[in-house]
Amino acid sequence: MAARRLQSLLNDYGAVGLMNCVDAILEGTERRIRQLISGWPDGEYIGETFVDDDGFDAEMIPIRAKVTIRGDTMAIDLSESSPQVTGFI
Repeated sequence: MAARRLQSLLNDYGAVGLMNCVDAILEGTERRIRQLISGWPDGEYIGETFVDDDGFDAEMIPIRAKVTIRGDTMAIDLSESSPQVTGFI
């Protein structure tokens, strides 16, 4: 279904036209998200939770995030989280 719809869009707009539309959507989304982020207080925020199972191993999997907000930018650091696990989480 998706492949047929994509082919239809390519037929209607051509590759360049379709890519221009994709670029416009991505740029508009980035502008809106930056606008939302700029309304949040600057700072560092830390959170932690655990996933109790990855579908393969019954181990607690830590997810630790440090979110840094500066102006209209956000950085998410997951380096203190669990290493990669076998299943999807």
